[in-house]
Amino acid sequence: KLAVMDPMNRGAIQIFNVALIALWTIIGLALVLFAQDVAATSLGKFLLAGMLVFWIGRLALHRTFFGGYARIAVIVLSLGIVVHAAALWSALR
Repeated sequence: KLAVMDPMNRGAIQIFNVALIALWTIIGLALVLFAQDVAATSLGKFLLAGMLVFWIGRLALHRTFFGGYARIAVIVLSLGIVVHAAALWSALR
């Protein structure tokens, strides 16, 4: 559907996609590279909880808009939820 869009809107959507990928990569790296700091601080725990809520919401939206399609995406999103939940559980213990 991008092909039928105005070139300006198509470009904006592509820029947003690249920016989101960069943002999630930076956050993911921070959570991995600074895992001890994340687990030891209130800010880190809040960030972990926020990411968990985000991915749960993302999965719900994916299933709402795409239904049973793209099952691999549902599996990947579910794995992300499990990883974030495990990290948060470990940090809160």
